[in-house]
Amino acid sequence: MDDASNGVVAEQAPSGPKAAGPRVADLRRRFAFSTVIRTLTRFLAVGLLGAVLVGAGLVWDAIAHARDPDSAHAEGSLLSLSRPAHAVLVAGGALALAGLTGATVRALSLSGSRRLSSPSTSAALVVAVLVAVGGTVGAVRWGSAAEPPIATGPLAPARNEVHGVGIVNSHASGPCRPAQAQKAAAAKLYTETQVGMARYRSLAVAMAEGYSGPVPFTSTEHFINAAYTTDGRALDPARPEALMYTPTARGPVLVGVMFLMNVPGEFGPEPGGCLTRWHVHGDLCYNGLAEVVAHLTSEQPVCPPGTVHLIPPPALHVWFVDVPGGRFAPDVDAGYLARTVGP
Repeated sequence: MDDASNGVVAEQAPSGPKAAGPRVADLRRRFAFSTVIRTLTRFLAVGLLGAVLVGAGLVWDAIAHARDPDSAHAEGSLLSLSRPAHAVLVAGGALALAGLTGATVRALSLSGSRRLSSPSTSAALVVAVLVAVGGTVGAVRWGSAAEPPIATGPLAPARNEVHGVGIVNSHASGPCRPAQAQKAAAAKLYTETQVGMARYRSLAVAMAEGYSGPVPFTSTEHFINAAYTTDGRALDPARPEALMYTPTARGPVLVGVMFLMNVPGEFGPEPGGCLTRWHVHGDLCYNGLAEVVAHLTSEQPVCPPGTVHLIPPPALHVWFVDVPGGRFAPDVDAGYLARTVGP
């Protein structure tokens, strides 16, 4: 006996347009959800790529500064794209910000909250990010454009420094405006050099360790360590290429040191920017013993017979006494030194 004969009607699955409605709606919800997830994943991938570029840019920039420490003083703003590492940093930052913002907007659409998932909330988030970016860019540009104050104090050059006859300076005449980092670097160089040279207050010790010069001498003289002039080092506070002594009634007084580059025509590192400026004496006449015996002047434009005009490598002085033009002054009158540390 079948179910119908017993008055029982078998339950049948719904059919027709009404039955298809729930399935279509469910498929649409699943498709919309998967679309949001795919978009979210793409935004996160863009953000991750941006983060990788930022890291690569930072490493690249650090390596560039390690190889050329002076570049930090001349490159300007971080937003300056003239350096490839900066361009990678900026591009990476833009991608990371765009990716994270897009991912956040997509994540809010999954929150289930009408307020958080509304278009107005997404628009407000994007506007807030753009305002923050604009403010940050403006602040960085303003900070980069701000001019540091003119240097003052014992390390600072004269405000209107006039270079001596025959002197070529690595910085033009005029006000010196070092950054804070440059001031600190100049002070560090001065202190380390002064401490490192304490043992050479005795000329006898200096000569025993390889420095040589004319003895006796009647004016400030340079005592040079020939081995240091070809050792490939530059601006080593423990190994200056020359020591400068001024004769007094109580014996030679160490008044400063002179760093030399190993080859002519190549200015050395300038950790203090315009404070630690290199110079070249282009007016020197040497005899056969490599001693300076004359200076070219407008009245005497040619070296005397028996001497030769040579241009030495760039030099940087560090003075241990207060002198006109600051402790890194390129040239100081010997008479001034004699009066300062004598008799």
